[in-house]
Amino acid sequence: MAIISEKYHKSRLNRFNINIKTKFYDGHIIKENNTNEIINKDIKNAVILSKVYEKNEKVLHIQKEFNPGITYTYIIEDSLKKNECCPNCGYTGQNSDFVDGCPYCGTYYNIDYTDKKYGSKYNYNLILKNNLYLIYTFIIDMLCCLILSYMYIISTGRTFTIFDNLKAIGFGIILAFILYFPFYYFDALVILLPIKIKKKIENQKQIKFWNEMEKKGIVKEMFFNNLNFELQKYYYDDTIKENKNVIDYDILDYESYNIFIDSKNRIKIKVKVMLREIRTENEKVIPRVKEKIFTLIKNEIKEDKINNIVICHNCGASIDALENKCKYCGTKFNYLQSWYIVN
Repeated sequence: MAIISEKYHKSRLNRFNINIKTKFYDGHIIKENNTNEIINKDIKNAVILSKVYEKNEKVLHIQKEFNPGITYTYIIEDSLKKNECCPNCGYTGQNSDFVDGCPYCGTYYNIDYTDKKYGSKYNYNLILKNNLYLIYTFIIDMLCCLILSYMYIISTGRTFTIFDNLKAIGFGIILAFILYFPFYYFDALVILLPIKIKKKIENQKQIKFWNEMEKKGIVKEMFFNNLNFELQKYYYDDTIKENKNVIDYDILDYESYNIFIDSKNRIKIKVKVMLREIRTENEKVIPRVKEKIFTLIKNEIKEDKINNIVICHNCGASIDALENKCKYCGTKFNYLQSWYIVN
């Protein structure tokens, strides 16, 4: 069983016959895993450097630029005799029980998120990859070159006729194509500073948010693992038609959080996430960056003298915690999992 892929993900990759080779860096050496076989199971607190998408050993796409604030930890073989607690659902058992992932929810790895210490290069690369940035740069480039062309024609000509207008437009278009790449990189440098300032302000808000959540007993690491687990079901569940050709996704950033209590007195957190969706279309692998908002509800467990009673995160009904499906609305759940995505 592939260690870097959940069961939902593995099923989707098998359908499209795609293999993903991922390079990790743990601060000391670079290690690689892929979804066809287990190579390294001793990856701890590592960041992703790159992903290579292959089909029949043919490289379809190489993806770089990953969030350095998100770290991954897989099963550590050196500690097989120690007790292990699943970071997603909370199941506790011997580490040897986790060789093929958590026996309860199937999670293979632990995802953690640290403060955003991106540095200039990360933000710079994000700017350059933004499709809107390409459009804005082209518009600015074209306007500037047209103005320069008109100024040159007016200053060097004795008269200004229709022919001069056409000549100015023609020169401007040619100059715009010649200067597009200098504009492309210069504009990125100009807008880099305000983006870094904005990210710093967002980071401070998020640190404050999670400090307050810690006082309420809400564990950040558990929240991120639950969110990631729910996203896998969202993207790889074959019943969701809009995602049927998604073969992978990457969390690029958690942009904002908002906690609130709904009308049924249930705790919810709304999180805005920047994601890179990797889709396969016509034998090609196409990445698209999108912003999505997900609302997660806290799974409240109530105990009585006979059974553990869980509140269904979908309909709010009280159900037996030992069941894995709500008998009222049919929603599947892991009773040990703390957070679920709701519509």
